[in-house]
Amino acid sequence: MQWPRFALQRARMRLSLQLVQPARLLVTPERTSSITLQELRAIERAMTGTSQWWEVRRAARQLRRGLGVSHPTNASKYLDVDLWLRANVLRAARLGLHRTTGLSVLDVGCGAGLFMHVCRTLGHDVTGLDLPTADLPYVDAAVYGAMTSLLGLDVIRARITCSGQLPLPRRYDVMTAFMVCFNGHNSPAEWGVEQWRMFTCSIAAHLEPGGRLHLGFNARGAARGDSRFYDANTAAWWQECRAATLAQSVTLVREAMLEARRDGMTSVPPDQSSASSGPSTSFSSRSSPRCSSSRAVASCNSRVS
Repeated sequence: MQWPRFALQRARMRLSLQLVQPARLLVTPERTSSITLQELRAIERAMTGTSQWWEVRRAARQLRRGLGVSHPTNASKYLDVDLWLRANVLRAARLGLHRTTGLSVLDVGCGAGLFMHVCRTLGHDVTGLDLPTADLPYVDAAVYGAMTSLLGLDVIRARITCSGQLPLPRRYDVMTAFMVCFNGHNSPAEWGVEQWRMFTCSIAAHLEPGGRLHLGFNARGAARGDSRFYDANTAAWWQECRAATLAQSVTLVREAMLEARRDGMTSVPPDQSSASSGPSTSFSSRSSPRCSSSRAVASCNSRVS
């Protein structure tokens, strides 16, 4: 009997998370943090031994039966809540969030909210940002809405564009985005270096001094150019921002982002700085963005203090 491909993917992920060993994990360009298997299990016990988590497990099983689907291409995979809880504990550890408390964290594209739940349990003030449920496919909307409601999480519902204009009420110490799809992932309009320049500029305006932006990417496929997770020009932009890279993720510090943006602004030709390609397009499950206006970058410059 031949297993479906997604069943093999789930089995491999379960095995890799069960066999995780103490490792040196990226935090910032300057320092690293580690988590032992004992620490990982202690954090998991603290999170899963509550009546709230038992209710989450029960509700996830009921929702999976009601939806009648389980496939890695939609949000139903997140109903395997214990598996994804461990994955998100490891994500928090890579950012050193298990070593400190009291940070303000924004998770962009928060989905089912399990990373937010981990951060809150570790003692951080956490907020999510994701698309309005009306803009999501039925299964994704059902899973994300039910899970964030069960966990009692605060989620700002808004479209994410490369030119910014994010409805954020404050600045944050840490911003994260895992398995990024808001960049038009695997579409003809996938963001390039100019779109990422504008996005990082906008995000920098909402980071506290010394704040960090962590981006985790989905694989683009072997046929999508010369880099697995982003194109070569975007990789060069991360280097300009002095980003710390680890496998499929990058971590940027606010001050380095601002410095790289200022350097980039000085090299923009005058005719480009006055050009505009019109309003940017928001990304949802049915559309992808194309933002290329230098005026949008200039407007970001005026918003960052």
